Amino acid sequence: KASGVNFSNNPPTFHEIRSLAGRLYKNEHGEVFAQKLLGHPSENTTKRYLDERDDKAYMML
Repeated sequence: KASGVNFSNNPPTFHEIRSLAGRLYKNEHGEVFAQKLLGHPSENTTKRYLDERDDKAYMML
């Protein structure tokens, strides 16, 4: 509320926001950079975070 951002009744979870950030960094700097940023020791864990989320699109304002 303090930020002034209004979400719908189903706001994104912390992990959804973190996953979005990881995907954005992957697109700009590559998967290895995103893995280090997210702090994942396993490439498989990073791949789960960086999946394409099917056809769903999230817009962050």
